[in-house]
Amino acid sequence: MVYERESNGFLSYLATSNDPPAAQDGYEYCAGLNASDPTDHVAIGFTIFYPAGDEEEPGMALGTYTVQGTPTTTSDYENMPVTSVDASAMGIDPTGKLLAVVGAGGFEVFHFNGADPITTYTGEIKTNDADRFVAWDKNSHMYILTDHSVDIYNITPTSYSELKPWEFTAPYGMIVLSLQ
Repeated sequence: MVYERESNGFLSYLATSNDPPAAQDGYEYCAGLNASDPTDHVAIGFTIFYPAGDEEEPGMALGTYTVQGTPTTTSDYENMPVTSVDASAMGIDPTGKLLAVVGAGGFEVFHFNGADPITTYTGEIKTNDADRFVAWDKNSHMYILTDHSVDIYNITPTSYSELKPWEFTAPYGMIVLSLQ
């Protein structure tokens, strides 16, 4: 998919593109989850198939695109990290420096470097929950919606810690707003 960033920050659909990053011989990428930063970059999670179009490999390869007209990338199999979690959602913090990938039983946070390759940061952090959604506020807090709570973490590019979760009965969705 090809999108253009509007002046209000939203992405508008332009066209379909079938040009994923270069994969290792015999492998194939299929675009899936995505998250955009506050400027003109988007992270794409690619399902990995081997042989091409057949068996799904574990994890997702994470690539980055610059979106200014036609999207461009320098991502390929040699510089794309692969997630350890079975990803269900991903999100970039408001500074554009951190990318969270959440899934069943855990999450990972990566350094998001705009047009440069995404790099590992936390490794997999295991939880006992089905992590379904991730959002950030402007105060370095990451919120993960699970099947019974909103788990909260304080995450910066150099440190991270878990804060007290908010327990709920079967939460369905969430919206995070920064009031400052």
